[in-house]
Amino acid sequence: MPVKFLKSYDSTTVFPPNSIQYDIFWMERIFHSRAATQSLLTPQLGNLDIQDYEAAMKFLPGAHRYYGTIGTGMGVTLAYAFRRRRWNNLRIGLFVLFGSVVGNGLGQFAHLAAHLNFVQSIQNLTGFEFALSNIRKETGIPFSRGPVILRYSVQNQSDDASAEDASYLPVATQQQKQVSKWDELRAINEHATKRSSWDTLRQQHERNHTGEKPEDHNDCFKMEKDRTTEQAEFDALLDKERNFK
Repeated sequence: MPVKFLKSYDSTTVFPPNSIQYDIFWMERIFHSRAATQSLLTPQLGNLDIQDYEAAMKFLPGAHRYYGTIGTGMGVTLAYAFRRRRWNNLRIGLFVLFGSVVGNGLGQFAHLAAHLNFVQSIQNLTGFEFALSNIRKETGIPFSRGPVILRYSVQNQSDDASAEDASYLPVATQQQKQVSKWDELRAINEHATKRSSWDTLRQQHERNHTGEKPEDHNDCFKMEKDRTTEQAEFDALLDKERNFK
């Protein structure tokens, strides 16, 4: 599921459906201890999955909130340890300040990465967001307007795209069926016409070969009439096919 990081947002910001807005400062302010986390999340077990509840109880009151301070202390310590003895106090002070800034930056990065990993581990986005909404109403403390980790699902967008593509299928299928049906009828007609013509020629050849003659004038007239009718039907089918093309 896609994840975005927003430095700030306001009341006009439109969030996608089925998403979670994870305000880092608000989360650390509300879930500042294990007791506070348990008292707020336990009533929301109907909305939270048990895996998400256990992960939140383990992470939210954890030591990640102190990563910035820890990084600053480590930066100062390392910078002072690697100072040169021949440096004057001003240069040492600037080097220690540089170490504190770098250490704090690394600590803040680790702090953000920890929150990001926690958000990505949430399994039930809808339930977790609904639980946070209830807690926000219960405490009366609004979001701090950033920074926010936004995680959302693209399932709805995929479903809409699939439905849009599927809407074209019946038309295409209907056209294919119409073409196939017409081809089938035309093949049957051509086969019947060819068969009738070939039967007529075969019968005429057999009569000529055996010397058989029509018994009377009525039979000859009837045979000639049948040939004329078949020839007319054959010509009509040819005209119909030309017009169709």
